[in-house]
Amino acid sequence: MAIRFQKEVILSAIATLYLIDQPSTSGLQESIAAGPETASAFFAAHMQAISTFDGSGWIFPTLLPVLDQQYGIKLISDFPNIVGILDIIFTVEHRNAHLDRLDPNLFEVDALRTAFERFNETTEPDAGLFIREGVSFLHKGLRMVTPKNLVLLTVS
Repeated sequence: MAIRFQKEVILSAIATLYLIDQPSTSGLQESIAAGPETASAFFAAHMQAISTFDGSGWIFPTLLPVLDQQYGIKLISDFPNIVGILDIIFTVEHRNAHLDRLDPNLFEVDALRTAFERFNETTEPDAGLFIREGVSFLHKGLRMVTPKNLVLLTVS
């Protein structure tokens, strides 16, 4: 999905999953507290890109609240947006609570389309398909979380 402006300029967003090794996370809170420049430097030094979403990253600002409100899957936290316009850290707690429930096969395309259309007050016939692809991407990110690492989802 893309945002369209009057002159047919199309902007998209890229969603990427990054692996952050757990020993590096000891300085995470301190770097965030020190400000955006320090936090950005921390992430640049300690994270590795592991996957990029094939579709538009713009689905995640819809998908994440829909998962929370309609499915009870809360992935959004108070983590500040440092790397992109939307940053979410997946922890072992997220994995333990939501991995099985986020299996893309458990989500019906029609129900996801309806949720997308209600949330965005629009009609999009293919929304259920690309929202389920987003669910699959989030599931992939949670699968990569271990006690030794975290995963950062960033949309930029």
